Amino acid sequence: MTVVDDGTVDHTLPSDPSAPGPFSSTELTYGSGTDPRPAYGDEADLITETVDASRTIQGWDEDRRALWGFAIEELPLNARVWYPHGDGPFPLVLLVHGNKSNATHSEDGFRYLGEQLAGHGVIAVSVDQNFLNTGVLDRDGGLRGVEEARGRLLLEHLRTWKAWNEQEGTPFTGKVDLVNVGLLGHSRGGEAIVTATHLAQRDGLSGMTIRSLLALAPSEGQYRSDDGLITLRNVDYLVLQGSHDADVVGFGGLNQYARTTFDGDEYRFAAALAVERANHGQFNSRWGRHDIGYGLPAMLLDDDALLSAEDQRRVAKLYSTAFFTGTLLGNEDMLELFRDYRVAEPWLPETNYVSRFTDSTTVVADDGTVRAEGGSDFTTTPLPLRSGPGQDTVHRLTWEGGQTPTVTTPVRSEGQIEAVVFDAVATTPGTDLADSVTVRLVDEAGESVSVSLADRLPLKGSVPGQYLVAPWLQSTALNEPVPQTYRIPLEDVGGDTAFDAAELATVTLEFDGATGGTVLLDDIGVAGEPTSTSRP
Repeated sequence: MTVVDDGTVDHTLPSDPSAPGPFSSTELTYGSGTDPRPAYGDEADLITETVDASRTIQGWDEDRRALWGFAIEELPLNARVWYPHGDGPFPLVLLVHGNKSNATHSEDGFRYLGEQLAGHGVIAVSVDQNFLNTGVLDRDGGLRGVEEARGRLLLEHLRTWKAWNEQEGTPFTGKVDLVNVGLLGHSRGGEAIVTATHLAQRDGLSGMTIRSLLALAPSEGQYRSDDGLITLRNVDYLVLQGSHDADVVGFGGLNQYARTTFDGDEYRFAAALAVERANHGQFNSRWGRHDIGYGLPAMLLDDDALLSAEDQRRVAKLYSTAFFTGTLLGNEDMLELFRDYRVAEPWLPETNYVSRFTDSTTVVADDGTVRAEGGSDFTTTPLPLRSGPGQDTVHRLTWEGGQTPTVTTPVRSEGQIEAVVFDAVATTPGTDLADSVTVRLVDEAGESVSVSLADRLPLKGSVPGQYLVAPWLQSTALNEPVPQTYRIPLEDVGGDTAFDAAELATVTLEFDGATGGTVLLDDIGVAGEPTSTSRP
């Protein structure tokens, strides 16, 4: 992909990922067969074994047993399944909801994603964990150990699918691609998929490989391993967050994005997308526009500021389809979306998007090698998320009007360099810095070439996020500084100059200091070109 003179991309994706796919599909349910809910009880199409969670969950008393019809020693494996017609084998993706009222039937709220993914050749499974959600019994004290249990139950579902794939006479005999497994989670489900992946990598998941994780507005840090917060290793990770989320008010998924590492031979990436005017609940069709469900705060939510439910779920459909078909089915054309959201602009709802991207070919500068000149202040600081200091450390550059600061870093790479990359966001309220950045590349011989960022993707400011009807009512910040990843392919620069991209030595960001301002910078470095042979 290249960028033309007006800053637009030179092509779009070959098709709309949010459109229905070519496969017809069938829906069925599985469950314990004794569940009082008919879809998982006497109407279940497949019967599953129950799970003893007594060593993980505390607080499941006789009242809960009476409410749900089962004891803690016999938690059910229940789900709705949408599967494509064909010989397969098809990748498997589990979808898991978050914590809403346990009477909501939250797993039904992912029907739109289940049908969409099945139409594109993926077995989609919306897992029921409503019995772990908040209810009237929690007024006297809730369950403990639930966050770990959410992840462990997902692994039990996967083991069940492995058994069905290997047994004769099931609807899925030989039809499940067990080495291409994905997980999608919303809210606490977004944290549950991370927990499940961590437990699978730590303890083993025989005969299956979790490759791809997609989190929608995930909670963060409620489950901790013995080593603390979870670091994801060698998986593809994508996180989406709405700016008007009144439940998970800060982009906590950026912390998990920062805690995603790659050290294997296969190509992997991590990506993040902020969606202005998206809320928390509309990712699930059963949750709705009110992120705060009760009392006076619910009356103060600014519903008129939100994207429509249809538009928000179109974003989720588009990104989930591109993500899972790209990472599990090898549709590499779709992977361009995560490097630059503009390749899907014809089909994305009209709003502001900010995206971050890194991959296993990216090499970023050590903080100690980054140097600034000409500004009034240059420090490192945790990324200031609305929910508190983030775990990602960024550079903060401040300058006064008339100063022309620069930030320079040496380049290091172990292979061929395809692009220069860096993350940036302007944080000066009321100041337009969109046209202020020039990127100067210098090779080993001292030859240089300059690129105006405004000609590619202008410097963005913090994402507005006033989700209450009046700013003075909101205790959290009214905006959030989400860095945008900028990518400058070296094939686009140089032209007839003497600059030698193969000998790139330093990258300098030059700021037009006419008005003064503050920017946050992160992950200045270079990236290689992923190859098709690096994917399974």
